[in-house]
Amino acid sequence: MVGADGKVYAVEVKEDLVKRMRDRGLAHITVILSEPDDVKLPAGSVDLAFMHDVASHVDKKGRPEFYASIARALNANGRLVIFGPHGRAAKMLDELRGYGFVAEDEKELRDLTSEDLDARLEAGIRFRYR
Repeated sequence: MVGADGKVYAVEVKEDLVKRMRDRGLAHITVILSEPDDVKLPAGSVDLAFMHDVASHVDKKGRPEFYASIARALNANGRLVIFGPHGRAAKMLDELRGYGFVAEDEKELRDLTSEDLDARLEAGIRFRYR
């Protein structure tokens, strides 16, 4: 999907998982050992950042720096997509807004019940950085 010249970054905070991914030798994939509060991606290098059930595992104290590192990595038209069954989607939307990320369907999402919003998060919510 990234084409002949495209690149995929696989970011992981655990060294043993980074080693396992690197050992697989997958084409177009660069594996990055990150820090808990920094994804360690080059500035402006990402069109799409994809997180599945990651946000709930990021330490609350490190979240501002974590999301700032994602914002730095996104190019001008880049998007962050979050998937995951947290059961706290409304709280997550508010938190991400505080870090400068706005859901692309913000108004529509705000009108959903908590259960419907959580179901929508399972399907993925796209964010842009202001």
